[in-house]
Amino acid sequence: MTTFSSRGDHMFHNSFRGLQQTGREADEEAVDAAPARTGSLAANVLQALGGMENLTVLDACITRLRVSVKEPSRVDKAALMRLGAANVLEMGNRFQAIFGTQSDSLKEQIKALINGEAGAAAEPVMAESAPQAAAEDLFPAFTAIVAPMSGEIVDLADVPDPVFAEKMMGDGFAIKPANGMVVSPVKGKVATLFPTKHAIGLVTDSGLELLIHVGIDTVKLRGEGFESLCQEGDNVEVGTPLLQVDLGFLEAQAKPTITPVVFTNLKPEHRLSVTKGKAAAAQTEAAAIEIL
Repeated sequence: MTTFSSRGDHMFHNSFRGLQQTGREADEEAVDAAPARTGSLAANVLQALGGMENLTVLDACITRLRVSVKEPSRVDKAALMRLGAANVLEMGNRFQAIFGTQSDSLKEQIKALINGEAGAAAEPVMAESAPQAAAEDLFPAFTAIVAPMSGEIVDLADVPDPVFAEKMMGDGFAIKPANGMVVSPVKGKVATLFPTKHAIGLVTDSGLELLIHVGIDTVKLRGEGFESLCQEGDNVEVGTPLLQVDLGFLEAQAKPTITPVVFTNLKPEHRLSVTKGKAAAAQTEAAAIEIL
């Protein structure tokens, strides 16, 4: 029997289009030929996972599709990457396909297909095919980003999760938080607020997209320990409160609390520099992005 997690049942729009193509360079041609409709994508992903009869658990978080299967040999990892996964992690009979911020919506589409819901593959939002803009058209030649939390700024490689450490979602930095207040590090808009409130996506007025993911395995808390101080679509300034986190609760229930901050639409022309060390939320510059 297939188990569907209730975590993140709310569907959200995929605002980020800039996932790194880690491990997919050889498949670029096949990726271009992948289905444009999310519903069609869901059907093809389900097939690549070995079909509905192969699934025992179907779940997702803001970065990845998580499944358990009966027969791992039936999972076609290469096909999943051709369909858009930045990478596929295999752990016995468990797989994580890194589809980025569309992962939860993709889970819902697959769930609807398995349940035989009419129109599950016919009514999705069309995938955006944004023109290839030059780097200087995307955002200014120099962009400074302040710390969204007080604590210690460290390299993304220090995050004990390969999805972040290996930059599958994009480059960035991480924070070892000193307290639970999360503020906006940029001027822009709240693009995505995950239902479990452990992650939030922002887009600046000039188009830079970033994801703040509080903790690593915090999706399992189902929102407990998190208070949202904003809503999707809200305009924010630098320092606008976004989340209040019970850091003590997280430390007891979902270590580690290290918080990745990832820029999901950087181009090869962009250079990210990180200022490591102690930081004060909304005051200390944590990173800067320049065009080479």
